[in-house]
Amino acid sequence: MKATEKKNERKNTLKRDITVIYNIGSKTHTAEFKAYALLGMWFVNNWRRINKIVDIQVK
Repeated sequence: MKATEKKNERKNTLKRDITVIYNIGSKTHTAEFKAYALLGMWFVNNWRRINKIVDIQVK
């Protein structure tokens, strides 16, 4: 029983509400993600377009 509880706790720690506020040119944009892996993939695909990351909020 304890092993399944620990597994569920690990799954819940990876799922977050992550909001990234960033600038492209002079405009400010936001992007929302449910997991750190999705955020990382987004950074890899968009790193050339982004001028500045203003804020990263994790809830």
